[in-house]
Amino acid sequence: MARVSDGKTQILDRIALAYAKDYRRSFKRSFKLYFRLTKHQAGPATDELRNAFDHFANATTTANEIPVSRATKRLLKRGLLDVERGRRHIATGDFHSVRFYVTARVKFTARFIDKVERDVSMDLDEERKRLREINQRAQDVKDPPVIRYGNIDRVIKATNDTYSRAAELKSIANDLDQLYRDMRADWR
Repeated sequence: MARVSDGKTQILDRIALAYAKDYRRSFKRSFKLYFRLTKHQAGPATDELRNAFDHFANATTTANEIPVSRATKRLLKRGLLDVERGRRHIATGDFHSVRFYVTARVKFTARFIDKVERDVSMDLDEERKRLREINQRAQDVKDPPVIRYGNIDRVIKATNDTYSRAAELKSIANDLDQLYRDMRADWR
């Protein structure tokens, strides 16, 4: 049986890893773009972040509830599940942030194409076609799975799936940014 400090350490180490890996490395950058584009309005990404912190708070409380005499499997399991649920919320917030950015960028690029065609009398059918293809790829990315309850393995699988969908959207966002840069270079 694990010692008490091992159980607490295991939960707290997982929370620290989630902050370092999931929040700082992935979510934070996407969320800053989202927050700037929404003019500091709350939305799905902010809700997911709040939910993540709720789960991390629950996990910390659980870690402190592990009895001094022995670490119980039930409490350890509950704490680790809360950490993984928090990670899933960060992944989902990252997904929603990038989805919002891609949607806004598609609209912006479409308006830019219209303006260039109007002001400079350039034919941008090829760019418009590229934009439609990129937009279709973005529309094909499904929303992350919703898991209300589940074991830790299901939550981890859903988190990884959500991160892969967010990565796909980030690739699409890069393609959108490149399309815009290419058009700006041609227009000048």
